[in-house]
Amino acid sequence: MPQDATDHRSTDIFLWFSLGFCALISQVVLQRECINVFSGNELSIGLVLFVWLLFGGIGSLVAGRCVGRIMEARRDGLLFWALLTLTSLFPLTLIALRLAKPALGVEPGEIVGLGPILAATIVCLAPLSLAQGALFAIYCHPAPSERQAGRPMRTSTVYTIEGLGAVVGGIVCHFILVGRVLPFASMLILSSIALAGAYQLRDNSRRSRLSVVILWAMIPALVVLALFSSSIEIRSAQLSFGGAKVVDVRESKYGRLVLAERFEQKSLFQNGLLLYSFPDRLAAEEAVHIPMLAHKKPESVLLLGGGCGGVLTEVLKHKPKSVDYVELDDKIIAISDAFLPPEERQAMRAPAVRVHYGDARRFVAQDKRQYDVVLLNLPSPTTALLNRFFTVEFFRAVHRRLLPGGLFALQVASSESYISDETRQFLCSIHKSLKTVFNKVILTPGDTAHFLASDDDSFAIDPNTLVSRLAQRQIETDHIADWSIPSRFETLRIRMVEEMLSECSRSSSRINRDLSPVCYYYALVLWGRESSGSVATAYEALGRITLAQVFALLGAVLFITLLFQRSSNRPTQIAALISLASVGFLEIAVEMIMLISYQVFFGNVYSMLGLLVCSYMAGIAVGAYWARRRVVLKKDENPLKSLLVFQAAAAAFPILVIALLSAMQSLEPGAWAKIVFIALIAASGAVGGALFVHANAAYSSVTRLGESRVAGTTYFADLLGSAVGAIAITSFLLPVFGVVQSLIIASCVALIGALCLVSALLCERV
Repeated sequence: MPQDATDHRSTDIFLWFSLGFCALISQVVLQRECINVFSGNELSIGLVLFVWLLFGGIGSLVAGRCVGRIMEARRDGLLFWALLTLTSLFPLTLIALRLAKPALGVEPGEIVGLGPILAATIVCLAPLSLAQGALFAIYCHPAPSERQAGRPMRTSTVYTIEGLGAVVGGIVCHFILVGRVLPFASMLILSSIALAGAYQLRDNSRRSRLSVVILWAMIPALVVLALFSSSIEIRSAQLSFGGAKVVDVRESKYGRLVLAERFEQKSLFQNGLLLYSFPDRLAAEEAVHIPMLAHKKPESVLLLGGGCGGVLTEVLKHKPKSVDYVELDDKIIAISDAFLPPEERQAMRAPAVRVHYGDARRFVAQDKRQYDVVLLNLPSPTTALLNRFFTVEFFRAVHRRLLPGGLFALQVASSESYISDETRQFLCSIHKSLKTVFNKVILTPGDTAHFLASDDDSFAIDPNTLVSRLAQRQIETDHIADWSIPSRFETLRIRMVEEMLSECSRSSSRINRDLSPVCYYYALVLWGRESSGSVATAYEALGRITLAQVFALLGAVLFITLLFQRSSNRPTQIAALISLASVGFLEIAVEMIMLISYQVFFGNVYSMLGLLVCSYMAGIAVGAYWARRRVVLKKDENPLKSLLVFQAAAAAFPILVIALLSAMQSLEPGAWAKIVFIALIAASGAVGGALFVHANAAYSSVTRLGESRVAGTTYFADLLGSAVGAIAITSFLLPVFGVVQSLIIASCVALIGALCLVSALLCERV
């Protein structure tokens, strides 16, 4: 082989590999950024994935149609400019996302509406996603030497090497970047890789003097940005916090911690959610004193989350003999130690206090100690990840940790004077879930509602008793005091709450479970009502949809698709594209459900995100490589039949996932369960990778289109199905129907693709 051809081939491999490497890392970094900007709501995650996948598919489709018309001499020139553009887009996309909140006029911690989230993600993410999708189609366009040498299936080669790049990117992201390197610095690394690709193409075609100047100017520019990346990180992070001053930013494997200051009050945010503000005695006293005073003698206390900012100090005022405080992220305490006054820091080091770092749910499940009071001090279940602390399964684990007469308390946002239908549904779901475990459940009125649960039948809330215990324990307070407690438990307020609870047993609110997170759905309805009445109305309508109606809709889609396919003169092409779209839907459904299920069982999905996605991409690379050898080297005569086999395997795959998740629920998941999760995600990717190669071969076998156009079209179908699956699973199917039924629906979607393939095979025989 001539030396020039060898050099060109090595350049191609570098470019294909770096596309997957940069795509995965940028997706993880920007996904975490969107979680911060939009406060971690899974609806925002679904919208981000929807925009990312949809515009990546559009970029691939458009580039695939256009690149074949470009003269071969201009191909490397097009790549050169595309890579220079990508070099700029990586850091600019990050900055654009941080500008989204002030551009929308949203304050820190404020709920962002559905429309603004969608608009912001399209404006910020679409350019980068379009560029990366377009590069895939351009890379799949063969050079003249390859066409003359008769090298087929360049698309499968690009797809496989891109997948390998994503695997390495996932490993680097998990073990090196996440929690150690700030996002802006990570994006500069990706810019450097894209610039290196452009540098390798600098001599492969005629280059204008301007392009040479831009190329060499970008190198020192990246060096300067890297030197000042820490200060740029803090200043750019401040863009999302309006008038607040960002004091500190720390990247943890569990998310980003931002310490902001406004009007002499410091607030700590994690992934965009407010953890606490200091000084804020009202919030700290609200979280502690009502449940602690409700117990006659709280000697042992378990505090799950939120101990900094004064909460732990308020707990110690009751003079318990022991307090176990569980915090997921040790950096929360580290950053708090840097600004809290000495008396607050001393609470962390009090002789009675033991601090445990780790997932609170895992601690409750594995620890054998028992307590008088268990305090859950976490935000309301506005996300699927927080929902795991409000399920029947978690409540049962807490129940085992309570001593006789013990008390479990949690707090959620409510309303002091009027309880709306949406709030009623939300509170009733938590109440029903608690009642399946505890004999007695009491709800206190107020803007912050406390659920108090116990097996002690004599347990009751009496304002006179609370005031008496407050005096006996000689507790000094500013807000929960002898003058405020009677008004809080005023007769009309108590009656309003009691009437609501009496209606809960007859309401349509469902019990909240690990694999059926309905509380998350009710929180979405509340979120929609606060941000936009139309969003809440839409969610309420979706919640009334039954499983039978979903299956009827899928049946109608199948009928219309088969009718269109039969009337078309391209049944094989249509079947291949529908196969790809349906499996794209199924793959993203399995991936999202597995990620959320991993969080339910282990509680550290953010720290494992890069590795889990890496296993998925490793499966894609292995599946695509194996399929390429089968299609190309063994000369598969009928790739449509092989495609049908893989489609059937994909449709059956969710049944295996359901069986394994059900087994994990009945057993205590350990290290073996993590291996099972990784293996399942990898297997899902392998099926998808093999199916893409076979679908691409089936599509190209019946068309005369160029390979880049075929690749652009098939890649678009795959990403379009994934985009629809991302938004459907996170915002509708999972919260409304739960894990099992969502997987069954995804399996039925894959069956639609299988039946279209059967129809295409029958058409070939006619």
